[in-house]
Formats: sequence, structure tokens, C-alpha cells
Amino acid sequence: MKSGIIELTSPGDIMAFGAVLREHIEKNKLSVSISGRNYPMVDAWKYAGMNFGVTSIPDEPLPMHTPGQMVRIGYHMAQFKDKQGTWREFEKAGYVGMVDETGTFDAWKKNIRFTRELIMPHYAYSCQATVNRLTDGVKISGGDGFCENLELTKVGFPQYAVRSMAQTRAIGKSLRNLLGYVMNSAGYEATPAEEMEEERAKEAEKNDDRMSMTDEVFKKAVIKLAKKETTIEKIEKSFRLTAEQLKTLKELEK
Repeated sequence: MKSGIIELTSPGDIMAFGAVLREHIEKNKLSVSISGRNYPMVDAWKYAGMNFGVTSIPDEPLPMHTPGQMVRIGYHMAQFKDKQGTWREFEKAGYVGMVDETGTFDAWKKNIRFTRELIMPHYAYSCQATVNRLTDGVKISGGDGFCENLELTKVGFPQYAVRSMAQTRAIGKSLRNLLGYVMNSAGYEATPAEEMEEERAKEAEKNDDRMSMTDEVFKKAVIKLAKKETTIEKIEKSFRLTAEQLKTLKELEK
């Protein structure tokens, strides 16, 4: 170790830093658990990088979508069994596809009864990031990231959010390519959490035993919220809200 910077070639320093890194991640809640495995978030990777005297610098994200392209999202009712063994229903964005020139889905052939459909612009961004030494700016690693609103966890995301996530994933990937074994030494997976969002969403959905909110129940909730007889936080404890329902409630609470 020189001047407080940990050397990537020193096994002793790396093992000692593993305990420090783990404490930092746990204290600041910088990881997510998926199927019993812990994945570090990008801020955890940045912290590790700074201790090794490196930082990740992302390029400007490049648009990969064609202006005018549209995405069509089909929402439908799905079922899952909660922890008590009871089957529950909720609305989910289960099918996402491109809208072609005639306004129909590319390969949209499933015989699904949709509760509602949403059409919005297609956004897709790719981004490159380099890992540079802080002392002299020399590039020593790199990585790329990609994000689009065809991902089920990105349905409804505005353009800036898709663009930003491409940068975030590029930063995480570039540091993972250099410091993956350092995260392993701290007891974490060598995959940034931002790359595991689909798996995380599926697990959260499986473990969520809240009921979906029907139109009739939603109308009653709107009335109670308008009268200040309840709050959004209380409603969300019992019901799984759609994005549109949550937006409506937030507007009422202003």
C-alpha cells in the first residue's frame, strides 16, 4: 500500500480491504439480495475503485433507437401464491413489443386478454465507460452498458432515465471487469446489481403478498385520500398499485 492507495497486485491488502468494503456496503445498504446472493450496487463499485486509486468515467450515451419507433405494452392479470399459500391476482406489464409501420406488434401472436395497453416512444441507449488511474489518468480497464424501455423493469421510463441507466450500467461493468475479485473477497457477487434488475423484480413479485387494487376499491381510496382519512403509504401497505393509480393518488395528495 502506497499513500493510502491499495495495490491491485497485493493479495494481503486486498483481503484486508475486503472486510472494510463489506462493512461500508452493509452500513450504507449498497447491495441487493436475489435468491440468497448479494449483488453490490454501482456506488459500492465506485467506493472500491477510489480505494484502489481508480475511477470510472462514462462517455455520452449513444441513442440506439430510431426516432418515431413506438413500444406497445400489454398489461394483464397474473396470479401468484403468497407466503400463506393463498393465490392472489395483480396487474402486470407482462408483454412488451415494438409497434411496426402498420401499428401492430412484431410477433405479437399470444392469445392474451389484456386489461389495458399503453403505447409510448421506444428509447434505447448504449454507453462506454473507461477506468482511469487517478494519479496520471491512464486507462486501465473499460466496459459498456445498455438500457431500453423494452425491459419489463423499464416500462414507462422517460427518455432521460433510460439514458442514465445505460451510463450507470457502463460504470458498474467497467469497474467489475477490473475489481470483480475484490468484491468476491468481501463476500459479494461480481455482478453489479443494476444488471440484475429483471431477476430482482421477479423475486420481489413472488414475495409480494399484497392484493391488486380493483377499480371499485380504488375509487373508495381516492375518496378517503381526498378527505385526508388515509395516506398513500397506508394504501401501499395493503395494495399493489399500478403506475397510473399511484400517479393519480400523488396528484390528489398535493
